[in-house]
Amino acid sequence: MARHSRARMDLRVITSNASADFTSPPGVPSWNERREPYVELLRRTGADVLSLQEVMPKQLRFLRAELPEYRVLVVNYIDALNGGPASSELRDLAREEVSNPYEIALFYRGDRLKVVECGHWWMSPTPDRPSTGFGNNWPRVVVWSRFRSRVGDVIVFATHIDHRCVGEMLDVCRPRFDSLSASGIPQILAGDLNFNPEHDAYASLLSDGWCDAGESTAPEMSTFLYEMPNVPTGRIDHIFTRGSRLSTREWSRLLPPPGDPPVSDHDPVLARVGLT
Repeated sequence: MARHSRARMDLRVITSNASADFTSPPGVPSWNERREPYVELLRRTGADVLSLQEVMPKQLRFLRAELPEYRVLVVNYIDALNGGPASSELRDLAREEVSNPYEIALFYRGDRLKVVECGHWWMSPTPDRPSTGFGNNWPRVVVWSRFRSRVGDVIVFATHIDHRCVGEMLDVCRPRFDSLSASGIPQILAGDLNFNPEHDAYASLLSDGWCDAGESTAPEMSTFLYEMPNVPTGRIDHIFTRGSRLSTREWSRLLPPPGDPPVSDHDPVLARVGLT
């Protein structure tokens, strides 16, 4: 009897800190100047999933308009506040022009992936509602989705961890990652995690069975453009995978053409991950 090989496909996953449009990192053009080269850098990869951080409302509107082949999952900070109890301090912070500089946008190709279920939690003492409490100034969220592809399901987590409280935020996430892995569905974690491979948090993820997509390709490579006091440096933008049905085939930074200015203060990262 002939043996049939299992179906296989490649998922192209990008994580990118877009750099909020009201910031002015040294050497990085304003959003209006860099938005076209930024979106072109993303578009030309043909990625299936984009985990984007620091996406402000104006940036989100532009990206949605320029990437019509993608659908997007977001959890708006102000909407979350209005939908449930929140402290007066947080309501004071929710200015219309700066909704939350750490909002997450999880873009996906609707012609290749279908959402089976999705959700979010806040990396805080109250994961079911936005709050601070770990030394961070703004709430931080994890947006996740279980996607159905032509060869099976995969769960993707998108987030931006605060560098001041990496351990506390990861402690909120780890049991939730495990709970969603109970069914055996492979998982991908993509985001600006604000820790490099020297950090204890990196070792914690590896001990939980996660694999670093960039470990063999770029162990010493940096994705953050600057060295700043009390801010992690090096490769802090990560794509991790977990599950025997996933294997990394490629990892790279997405760089502008030689001589062009950077599109953000973080280099976007692309991983090509095989899914069976």
